[in-house]
Amino acid sequence: MKKLISSLLVGIITISLSFTSVSAANENKLSKELDQESIALADSLLTSSTTFTLNDSVSFLKLLNSGKDMSSYKEDYLQSLNECLQNNDGRVIIYGSENIGGYGAVISVLKYYGIESTNYVVGENHYNLMSKLESIDLATDNTNPYYYRYAIDVASETFAKKIIDDLLLSKYTLGTGFDYYGYSCDNTAEFLVAIHKYTSSYSTYVDDAKNLMKTYETEDGSFYCSDYGTDPNGNSTAKTLMAYAIVGDVDNAYDTYQKLVKNFKLAAAQYKYLKTDTTENSYVNNDVLQAITIYNDILDSQNYNHCIHKEIKEENKSICVICGHERIENDQQLKSDETPVTTPSTNQSVQSVQTGDQSQIEIFISLSFVSGALYLILRKEYERTHI
Repeated sequence: MKKLISSLLVGIITISLSFTSVSAANENKLSKELDQESIALADSLLTSSTTFTLNDSVSFLKLLNSGKDMSSYKEDYLQSLNECLQNNDGRVIIYGSENIGGYGAVISVLKYYGIESTNYVVGENHYNLMSKLESIDLATDNTNPYYYRYAIDVASETFAKKIIDDLLLSKYTLGTGFDYYGYSCDNTAEFLVAIHKYTSSYSTYVDDAKNLMKTYETEDGSFYCSDYGTDPNGNSTAKTLMAYAIVGDVDNAYDTYQKLVKNFKLAAAQYKYLKTDTTENSYVNNDVLQAITIYNDILDSQNYNHCIHKEIKEENKSICVICGHERIENDQQLKSDETPVTTPSTNQSVQSVQTGDQSQIEIFISLSFVSGALYLILRKEYERTHI
């Protein structure tokens, strides 16, 4: 009897573990896809780079955030920073300029490595890079507006909001967007990325920017930059994905990611600018790397899942015609724990569709059967010895 009970207990534990592992696998399919694509993109962008110096801080940070092992580049980068600080009285000078974007990128790199930026030690010298950042006169700062976000991300709330009020909002017009050599989808996306830490404080601007992003959407769900015509392109679509993801609009981010893959992906780590192009574009690859890195971080932080059949709809039907899952009436999404996997090796217009996964149901039934059997055996044993 004891052997039988022990065997049943082992069976329950094994099935429980299987159930957990299958659930985790289903929940993490999209994240795993994004992890793999991030590393592949990082590898492709590194092929022509042998070292990173202080001038490459923004590019270096993007690659660090992608999850790529950049340990072999760390020593040269920090050496470049140390020499700059020693030669410029503790100031960060990038391409001949001291500005908030440069400090933000450098401080972010140091934070990634767990190095204190308020007491950065070089030999016998101690440098407070955060103090240097927040002492810059914003009225004369010459940071590329696309790099405001690096300073806002690391600065104190007081100084971050000063950057937003004095620089970011001065270039934003409600109903029109963010002005950087004109108004465009790309500029407004960068605005959302820059302001993302303080969306609740600037909700009017955030909502306006999100609404404006939709005006750049084309019939196929991709996005265009008005500076370069109205043809959808990979850069604008990637920047839109980045913006939606970073402000937590995961539904629009999901849709945009699907369109990015469908319309602009040639192969693993290869993206093109226009749908009609047949060769990859390194600028698009760079923007895609940023976008999917941020999107993946948001998915991980929210444990957010999408149904794989979200786009497979039949009008006036409450049940998915592919897997039979019931739709949620208020938003027409499907009730499912499955996540989408779209990793085409070529730019195909039709994606393969995965049918409903029955493994979890089968495991649940097996677990219930074994648990019921164990209960009956224990009950009989109790009655035999106590009654």
